[in-house]
Amino acid sequence: MQGAHIASWLMNKKGKIHSYDFQYDTQVDVTQLNISWIRYPSNANTLLPKIPFPFALYNLPQPATTWGLPSGILVNDHCPFFPNAQRAIAQLMYEVTDPNQLGATNQGYYIRFASDEARIKHIEIAPLLLSVEIDGTNLSGTRLQISGPPELNFEAEISQSQRVDCPLPQEMPPEVWIVLSRGSDWLDHSYISQRWSPFRQHSDNATFSPPDIRTQIQELIAQGEGLTVEYKQDIPPDHDKMLKTVVAFANGNGGAILLGVTDDGDVAGIRPSENINREKDRIINMIRNKVYPDPEVRIEHCDMDGEGTYVIAIFIDKGASPLYSLHYEKPEVYVRRQATTFRARPDEIAALVLINQPRIGYPS
Repeated sequence: MQGAHIASWLMNKKGKIHSYDFQYDTQVDVTQLNISWIRYPSNANTLLPKIPFPFALYNLPQPATTWGLPSGILVNDHCPFFPNAQRAIAQLMYEVTDPNQLGATNQGYYIRFASDEARIKHIEIAPLLLSVEIDGTNLSGTRLQISGPPELNFEAEISQSQRVDCPLPQEMPPEVWIVLSRGSDWLDHSYISQRWSPFRQHSDNATFSPPDIRTQIQELIAQGEGLTVEYKQDIPPDHDKMLKTVVAFANGNGGAILLGVTDDGDVAGIRPSENINREKDRIINMIRNKVYPDPEVRIEHCDMDGEGTYVIAIFIDKGASPLYSLHYEKPEVYVRRQATTFRARPDEIAALVLINQPRIGYPS
């Protein structure tokens, strides 16, 4: 639906969508309302569902207090019946039957005007190259700027949809700004706030191409054990000791377990019970049989010195489910605190469930 249609409905207090004609009455002239607005880049995090275009978001005042909605029963020929306007808004706009489900902050109208003039469609980050894919309906006179401390400064003129490659001086800077502009106006922008990480393979419009597995393991060893990294020289006889950390990483921000690395960070190499690929299959089966629900896990291995000194890296993604546990019948929930795995306290379990609880969406 085009923004001009919605604006016409608000101005004229009537409209048509498909074969349905409608009109409404308000006690307040909507053109005189104090409407706030703000511009957002593509894929911006707001209370509304994300869209892959830059947009302006208009926030109209709460209907119950400002728009003068009728307080009685809503009934008319050939229209659905509602006991009041609040219940009609809840059902028609938010698709819930009880207005109390919306909460205090959901009682409002939001109008979003998306712009397809120019956008950053996709970003690909490799160890020594940053590539930006740009498209739009009006790219004439557009400028691309990429900046990141200490010495990344790149600029290119854009006149058509294209992919632009920006060489990185040495490696990905800790933060990078990517801006599309024309004159003194920005058209779209994106901010990347961290280097490549094995726990962040992609975002909404960016993908991170990892370095080779040896470099990944060396980087993890260099940063030491912590919130997202744990070393183990071998798989412990009590498998649950390792699986507790798998659960904790899935409940947190993800993490990596390096098998074949001592607590001091020395590469000792793992001693597999069979060949290295069967050892990896055995680890996967351990996780699948005891961790619930199944976490997203990736297992890699590397001969670190070319002489059979193998390290197995178990990468665990941040979980998509509200809660992960060890065992199904009597679940045990674990979390990571600094460089140690702990049994989760009741308040930590409640916080995990609350953080990952699906929220009622806003209309777009």
